[in-house]
Amino acid sequence: NVFKVATAYAIAGIVIISTAFIYNKINVNDYTPKSEHINDGPITGAKHSMGYITTVRSYPFEVIPSIGISKAFDNLQIQKRKATRNLNWQTMGPTNIGGRTLALAIHPDDPDLIFAGSASGGLWKSTSGGEGVNAWEYVRTGHPVLGVAAIDIDPNNGNLMYIGTGEAYGTEENYPGIGPTRTTRGSYGIGILKSDDGGQTWEKSLDWSLEQRRAVQKIQINPLRSESVWAATTEGLYRSLDGGKNWENVHSIRMATDVIISPADTNTIFVAHGGMGSLGHGIYRSVDGGTSFVKANLVEGVGPSQYLGKAVLDISKSNPDIIIASIGNSDGAIEGDENDNITWIMRSDDGGDNWFLVFKSGSELAIFQGWYSHAIAIHPKDPNIVWAAGQPFNIYKSEVGGSSLTPYELINVVTPGSEDEVDVYPFQIGWADHHDIIFHPTQSDTIYIVNDGGIFKTKNGGTTFINCNSGYQTVQFYNGVSNSNTNPSLFMGGLQDNSSIIYEGSLDWRRRWAGDGAWTALNQENNLIAYLSAQFGQATVSYDLYTSTIYGDFYAFPGSEAFPSNETNFITPYVLSAADNTTMYIGGEKIFKSTNGGINWFPTNSDLKLDGNAMSVLVASEQNPNVVYAASSPKAVRPHVYRTSNGGDTWVQITQDLPDRFPTDMAVDPNNDLIAYITFGGFGTSHVFKTEDGGNTWIDIGVGLPDIPTWSITVDPENNNTLFVGNEVGVYQSIDGGNSWTNINGDLPDAVFAMDLVVSRSDRKLRVATHGNGAYEIDMLQLVATQESNDPIKFDLQQNYPNPFNPNTTIRYQVPKREKVLLQIFDINGRLVTTLVNEVKNSGPNQVIFNGDNLASGTYIYRLTIGGKVQSKTMQLIK
Repeated sequence: NVFKVATAYAIAGIVIISTAFIYNKINVNDYTPKSEHINDGPITGAKHSMGYITTVRSYPFEVIPSIGISKAFDNLQIQKRKATRNLNWQTMGPTNIGGRTLALAIHPDDPDLIFAGSASGGLWKSTSGGEGVNAWEYVRTGHPVLGVAAIDIDPNNGNLMYIGTGEAYGTEENYPGIGPTRTTRGSYGIGILKSDDGGQTWEKSLDWSLEQRRAVQKIQINPLRSESVWAATTEGLYRSLDGGKNWENVHSIRMATDVIISPADTNTIFVAHGGMGSLGHGIYRSVDGGTSFVKANLVEGVGPSQYLGKAVLDISKSNPDIIIASIGNSDGAIEGDENDNITWIMRSDDGGDNWFLVFKSGSELAIFQGWYSHAIAIHPKDPNIVWAAGQPFNIYKSEVGGSSLTPYELINVVTPGSEDEVDVYPFQIGWADHHDIIFHPTQSDTIYIVNDGGIFKTKNGGTTFINCNSGYQTVQFYNGVSNSNTNPSLFMGGLQDNSSIIYEGSLDWRRRWAGDGAWTALNQENNLIAYLSAQFGQATVSYDLYTSTIYGDFYAFPGSEAFPSNETNFITPYVLSAADNTTMYIGGEKIFKSTNGGINWFPTNSDLKLDGNAMSVLVASEQNPNVVYAASSPKAVRPHVYRTSNGGDTWVQITQDLPDRFPTDMAVDPNNDLIAYITFGGFGTSHVFKTEDGGNTWIDIGVGLPDIPTWSITVDPENNNTLFVGNEVGVYQSIDGGNSWTNINGDLPDAVFAMDLVVSRSDRKLRVATHGNGAYEIDMLQLVATQESNDPIKFDLQQNYPNPFNPNTTIRYQVPKREKVLLQIFDINGRLVTTLVNEVKNSGPNQVIFNGDNLASGTYIYRLTIGGKVQSKTMQLIK
């Protein structure tokens, strides 16, 4: 079944404030409208999770806007500098489980100094070669760096280094599969950063802050001339001849995945292009320093004249005439003929003049992850020794130039210095989805492997491996975390590609169950009963959470035939009612219910689908087990929001005028289930809304929050005017019910992808589960103090939303100080239609709803007058 395939083969993959009072709306003309939303299964888990994150960000358009999160992060930095108080977040870990890792580089003069690039947790540094307890520290760059896919350090000057940001696998033209086209993965790309002081400070080198769909996938510094730097990017191969001051795209074929420089003649450059069958894919060589390139002929020896995946390269340091390539043929589909998911190892022994096939893999190496995860490396002293890795748990060694492969399992993993040198990282002794292989510069039997489980290394040529993840806090939480209301040492969540994990008061979390961890639930009357889940809503229940040594009783929610995976989201929501700790609900295209803690399930809504979409959010009342809110995600039709007050017998559609965006989270007031909140992904709208009447009407409370995908919201159970919202740069607080917001990132990493939020009631802590930096908590006493001082409020009239509209639209404006406000509507000929506001208003953000029900279609002008200042804008009524 799909779960077994995903578990065995593809446990794999799957950021700004405006000023505190200005809602910055991205220009929707920056988008391409989306034509359809499809699910072309069966595909790999990595691709499913990729599509899920992407759809949330881009819907209803094909791609995210080029500016991405740049403006929001810049304003976030301004507000943090002006903050009047320090907010001190405490790490919760996990510090014993590594997250997805894309790159690693070793200092040329001090090999114990290494840098690692995580998929959405930024840049990290270790001064002990990754060994020992708490071996890693986060490196602040001062930029919104989440995904680091490339690192290189100058071999002649260890203080000079570059990092490349973003992660990508396909182009707009060629990306197939689920959901919208995507060109970013776990994070946005902002180009290349450079450091001249060993990573203490960073400056932009190749500045793509306003082109965040792009990604940098490999960086190489010329070993003979430090001013010469090469970068393989989504846009092609870039070259700088002046130390990163200026860059030129010298080979503009899209999806450059790797670049290597011949150490014998640095005018000889090899570059690989290709991703998801992108145009022009192949391996190219330049012998004139990038002036011209010639495509390699890979057909001889039954090599791949065409391929769907990506290619990665290496060149022998001891004999630079030898070049090797691992080439994947998968575009992410699990099923296909025998050639669809193979991996070729090609080799040249004459400097790239001729290539021949040395190995063709059907079950080893990349399999159906050839578009995503595989690596190859030549021993620096013996070119006959080749190491390769891909999707399976094994890594492979060849002593005959790659023509045969011997598997090495990541077993016997030890942590030097621990008691009996046993592995203290449960379920971390072997991992899949490998992204790079790096040799120690002087000790060639020491090799680092980076993969979706973090960082491992061998010091004896593969006999044993060391787990190098202690202190490397980079796991990627999904939404759906759970927290005990009575025990501050109990917290659970699901991770991308790293199972579900449990916090028990220690930074070393306990891993439970396999797959991509997803939503969780905890019985608040009996904390021994806990529910975990993996992709597509397949879950486990444990009735003895602390002492059980097995995963628990496995069952699919609510059964594979009644609840097929193609009718659920990759991350499937389910809830356990806190009103009775027995009633459960789970949402695919249908919503199912259990009244006995998940033992038996039956469909709600007379066994009918709500709108044909799969649910993305469920939230239950704390007073009544029959009251539940649900939100669907776009597939058959636009998303909708629903409420039931009779346990699911009927569901009332309460979407009203909420924006057509992907719903990401909901919260219900713990003391009044008529009050609920919802957040949305995407760009170009407000992202947070509130209802005080069970969904009959909705209030936009997103004014003052940045226009970026927003993933989480929670309510302080002791003060329902205090709200917390998480988006792709951090955490925001409102102490007035959503009328105003301030960022509370404090000393969190430069930017955090705040995937979920929860209040720990027993010790009054706010907890954030991030998608890339693990979990943090902060004492609520720090948060009830006066909010940070913000920029002075400016006179501002914003564009109405929606626009065009029919018949209602919202007009937002800012009042700089308490003063008389006049807001009027005129027709295109300047005739007064109506006066919306004519009264004294206090300083701050305001909004008013204009109803054009009695007007004809056309262009109208709305004008704001405050203290002699006037602003006007136009809007379109289309009936």
